[in-house]
This record gives sequence, C-alpha cells and structure tokens, in this order.
Amino acid sequence: MESENSPPANRRHNTILKAIKHKKDKYFPTQIVFTKEMRGKICQNLQLKSEELDESLDNHIYMITLNQIISTDKEKGIEYLIPVVKLLPDELSLYIAGSGRYEKRLRKKVEKAGLTGRIKFLGFLGREKLADFYNRCFALILPSVWPEPFGLVGIEAMSYAKPVVAFKAGGIPDWLTDGVNGFLIHRGDVKKMAERINFLYQNKEQAVNIGEQGRSMYYKSFTKEQHLQKLRDIFDGVKNCGYRKTMVFL
Repeated sequence: MESENSPPANRRHNTILKAIKHKKDKYFPTQIVFTKEMRGKICQNLQLKSEELDESLDNHIYMITLNQIISTDKEKGIEYLIPVVKLLPDELSLYIAGSGRYEKRLRKKVEKAGLTGRIKFLGFLGREKLADFYNRCFALILPSVWPEPFGLVGIEAMSYAKPVVAFKAGGIPDWLTDGVNGFLIHRGDVKKMAERINFLYQNKEQAVNIGEQGRSMYYKSFTKEQHLQKLRDIFDGVKNCGYRKTMVFL
C-alpha cells in the first residue's frame, strides 16, 4: 500500500486512478491508500470530492488480465477480450494490467467497439498495486492463444484464490483443470469464455469455492519453497552423478 510519505504519483499511477468508475463491488472489497497528490488528481479526473473517493474505490465488479500487449494480437490474445466483454453484463469491467507496442492499436479497437468505459488499461503494476487488484477482482482472464510455456500469472492468481478462465494453449492445462480451479476454453471461443465468466459472476459461492481449490493446489505444488527444493534435488542429482562436465536444462 502507498502511504502519505510515498513519492509523488507518476503517470502509471494516474492511469490506475483514472480507471476507477462507479460500479457496485460484491467481491472482496479492500481499501486503497493513496498519497495526497494522487488523491487530488483522481478526484479532479473523476470530479469527485475527497470524501467520496474511498466509497468509489469500493464500487467495482471487475475481472483482470495480466499480459504483455505485444506487437500482434495473435499471441497473447488480448483482442479476443473485446467481443467477450460485449457478451457480458454491463456492470462488469475488464482491467488490463501490462503494456506493449500493440497497446495503442488495441485502445483504438476498444474505443471503436464502444467499450472504453468497461475495458481499462492499467499499464505495468508494482507488486502492492497488483495485489490490490487481485483482491478486488473476482477472476483472472488469460486469453493467450500461442503455446505458453507455462502461464505463471495463473499460478499467481491461484495464490490469491482467484478462479482462472483461460484458453487451452501450451502449458496452461498443466496447472488449470477445467471446472476445478477455473475453466479451460477452446482457443478463440469467445462465446464460451463469456459464458464461463458470467457463470462465476452469477454464482459467487461456487466462484469462491473454485478459487479456494486453486489456492489449495498452489500450496500443494507451486510455492517458492517447493520450486527451490525441486531445483536443489536436480542439482544434487547432477552433483552426485560423478561427471565433471554436465549441462542442466530447466
């Protein structure tokens, strides 16, 4: 969290602040603390009084996706989310964390689709801000269509007990089990992705249960300590094999 002694807000902070809209949040409300300068700027941008700011911060229902917005829409799949959002209830918003060369063109497509009020670009977020958005959102959407080596952001979402809705691509099925810790969708099937997101939105209790399943899987198999231990086991095995020159590929 940011404190009153934090440095002045930069442009990325301002982007986050401008993204705040008046939507009713039924999922995991939290408090965000901003510097005086940041509070002043967002109140000015949203034409809010200072005392109205904290209330507006808790008026959200939204999803989040974390991706590098690269030079083509054929890999990370962000562009698929435009028709997905069109199929969802109007009160749902999508927040995109990440940036890249394709962002400018993607913004234009969002504007052309008339979704600037529901699809927001946050830029790259620091760890504390990212944690805040994880706590507020009800699902992580992962639209990658290229063969992801693993999709580490999904594991991160699981650690926050958030359901993951993703296209079935690359290594994602290695950790995402359909109907258990989220939903796997055939690549490019925007209608089915929208249906699964809406299911989570309409069925809060089941969404929470799915998120908790993911968190259990995270603690069972994917913590930092478990990863380090697996690496130690690999290096110990190499050390004990008796060869002086050995290459290890991870």
